[in-house]
Amino acid sequence: MLALERLLRGARYAVLRGQGGEGKTALAAEFARWMLRSQQIRRAAFVSVESHGHAQAVLDALGRQLVGDDYSVAAFADPDQATQPVERALREQPTLLVIDNMESLLLPPFMAAGTPAALTEDACEQLTALLALCTRLLQAGETRLLFTSREALPAPFAASQNRRELHRLDREDAVKLVERVLDADGSGAGAAGDAAREAIEQLVDAVHGHARTLALLAPTLRARGVAATQASLVELMATMERRFPGSREQSVFASVELSLQRMSPANRERARVLGVFQGGVQLDVLVLMMQWQQQDVASLAGELIETGLATENPFSHLTLNPALCLKLPRLRRQFSAWVRRAGVIPPFVVV
Repeated sequence: MLALERLLRGARYAVLRGQGGEGKTALAAEFARWMLRSQQIRRAAFVSVESHGHAQAVLDALGRQLVGDDYSVAAFADPDQATQPVERALREQPTLLVIDNMESLLLPPFMAAGTPAALTEDACEQLTALLALCTRLLQAGETRLLFTSREALPAPFAASQNRRELHRLDREDAVKLVERVLDADGSGAGAAGDAAREAIEQLVDAVHGHARTLALLAPTLRARGVAATQASLVELMATMERRFPGSREQSVFASVELSLQRMSPANRERARVLGVFQGGVQLDVLVLMMQWQQQDVASLAGELIETGLATENPFSHLTLNPALCLKLPRLRRQFSAWVRRAGVIPPFVVV
């Protein structure tokens, strides 16, 4: 919290970047509440770009929160006039604007790099218009902006010093989260007191400290306990996907699929090999194992990092998105089928 507060005090904007389900939105919302409680701002407004997919929709959502329920972009003759009441409201009181899920408007990395401009013109226009709106609102009074995104933002919000990377939960924090879930009645004498810490740690390790997964497992944890939840982890994740198909807030698999779809077709195919890894991959091992060219592995690694499915470490090592690790059994089956179709089994691979 304090690091974000210091950043916004000096730079006026910050970007929370992290893999899907790591808690970016939850942290941004809690940070806004903390800023209000500490009286560093007087108001906060929140809008998700996922559900408000263009600049005018974002402006309309912010206007209803800052100007009043009667505000509507449609009531004005042009966008400039529609923006002025929101600017006046921002000049009246220090305000924090939280712009969530910015990756929803970003071009997939492979498209941004190699697709003809004519094919991406509309998407670029929408993104440019939103960035221009954010730039304009940031100049009004003591306004501050906090973005969340799986991917890095373009200029004028591209400065690396304004970006804070959000990673998986610390093991101790994840254990405490599970203990609070098990003791949901607040008695202090419930399942949390009886559950062995070792079993909780094993569950945390199984989901790689992934915040959304632990939150989604909460009802099962309370009903069935730690051991039974861990034993049926992949089955539970698959059940969530069947109940909430395509909902990244209710399904870990859906969240991973969103990022996978932002990769190029060639690298989505290559990503199936990750089904034989757990937690991380060393790129030189991947070259040897699959007998791929270095540039192909580098391309796969680059898109995994850019789309928030992996984090780069020293010595050509990637930490895989914890949610992707939960999808590994399904990826492993896909990879096995791919190997059988190809008729070749790479060295060191058991399928």
